[in-house]
Amino acid sequence: MTVPDSAGGRGVWQGRLRKLASALVKLALSGLLIWWAVGQVDLSAIGARLGDLSWPWLLPLAALVVLQAALLCLRFHWVLQGALAGAPERWRFWPVARTVLAGLLFNQPFPSTLGGDVARVVLLRRMGVGLGTAFSAVVADRGAALLAMLLAMLAGLPLLALADIAIAPADRATLVATDLVAGVVALAVIAVLLLLRHLRWLGRYHRLLERVAGLYAGIRQALVAAGRLPAILLAGIAGHFLTALFGLCVAAGLEIPLSPAVALLLIPPVLLIAQIPIAIAGWGLREAAMVTALGFAGISAADAFLVSVGIGLATLAQGLAGGLAWSLSGAALSRRSATEEGQDIAAPL
Repeated sequence: MTVPDSAGGRGVWQGRLRKLASALVKLALSGLLIWWAVGQVDLSAIGARLGDLSWPWLLPLAALVVLQAALLCLRFHWVLQGALAGAPERWRFWPVARTVLAGLLFNQPFPSTLGGDVARVVLLRRMGVGLGTAFSAVVADRGAALLAMLLAMLAGLPLLALADIAIAPADRATLVATDLVAGVVALAVIAVLLLLRHLRWLGRYHRLLERVAGLYAGIRQALVAAGRLPAILLAGIAGHFLTALFGLCVAAGLEIPLSPAVALLLIPPVLLIAQIPIAIAGWGLREAAMVTALGFAGISAADAFLVSVGIGLATLAQGLAGGLAWSLSGAALSRRSATEEGQDIAAPL
């Protein structure tokens, strides 16, 4: 007779309770941030804007959502090809894209992109990719997205010279300093990736440092080995600017006076802040940051809040559509596999 391991059972339940408590804290924080953002706005102004919604602007918004999803899939395909350099050429675009579409779905109920990244690792393992390679590829892709976001902020700085951007000198100085720091950090990381080939010597000091060196090698392999780092970063920058265009479409549909230059300059820093993993899918954190950032350009709190919520809803729709495409394509692949197996069994010997 086996005696239940009560200590082990308690450990499992304690772990689950910690995860539940963490999720509840993040959900509460998202709610508090949204409550704060709503408290800054004139609800009657929001109602008036929503009453003037121009539905045709949903069409270009939908097109941008699809285009961004395609860019995300293409970028991860390039990253995985680099991580699997020398492996058989069996990693076609669509199977890899399905992992990204699933990740878009699982991003929604979790802080930052944690849920989607875990889902991608799991799906890659089911496809036969080694755990270390799958983990390195996902971390490399996430790192490339962050680098691209920092570079997008730097690329937006010249827009400050445009005459239609009226920003107070103090706010302008804050933007310049923030974007320059972001650019310097991004360029420094890229230089390390290009110039530092390995960190094997770290293994002499500690086993943990040896694992860090191995992870660095995997990330560098994914981003640099295939010579596609520029393409990966350009795809990432384009993806972040597409999110800014989400906000521009929302603003146009609601007749909010948001210019393209202001959207491309001020929305990328908001997206960076929304990546901090303290809120569910960035909700609340993004709205609070958007109210502050667009306020630099004279956009009212109510209008900035609506732009942020519109971006969030577009991202949510992208995740749901990606999850649907992943689910339906998985069922189709299963039917095709079953049909091929049946034909093999029925074939004469």
